[in-house]
Amino acid sequence: QIKSIRITAMKKFSDSPLLIKAYRDILRILRPVKHYSYHNIGHTLDVFWRARELARLEKINDEETVDLLIAALFHDVGFIKAYNGNEIFSAEIARAWLEKEGHPEARIIRVEELILATVPFTTPKNLLEKIIQDADLDNFWRDDCFAKMRLVEEELRTIAGLDTKTIYEIFWKIFHEFLSVIFI
Repeated sequence: QIKSIRITAMKKFSDSPLLIKAYRDILRILRPVKHYSYHNIGHTLDVFWRARELARLEKINDEETVDLLIAALFHDVGFIKAYNGNEIFSAEIARAWLEKEGHPEARIIRVEELILATVPFTTPKNLLEKIIQDADLDNFWRDDCFAKMRLVEEELRTIAGLDTKTIYEIFWKIFHEFLSVIFI
């Protein structure tokens, strides 16, 4: 039922059959992924819906919004191939999917660049990259941030094999980056 509600909301938002197809295909691809406590369909949909809202607030045009939202949907699909460097695999998977769908080359490149902008600590080159980064990290500043951080910690420990000290160094770097943006 949740799926049908979200698909209905998508149809109200966009007349883009490509975006609706991407949404459905990502649900199909990521639904079976259960071994990641954080990087799963829930995170992907969080990023998608937050990117949608930020694009609306920033008054991004329809074409760029569709590409942004496709990038949000595909940004972590590379986890089905590898944990480290997943963004590169995500961009490759998105490219292959978009080429199959006949998406214009310039827009495929835009989607790839947006996905690659989600590599941690990458400096955004434009507003769309800022939006996807903000959407990707949004959950760290929400009311449920501590629960989300615990899921990330569990994933980094079990999947990436990191020790507690390294995990907290990563968390501190993310937090420091966030504070540096706020207090500039």
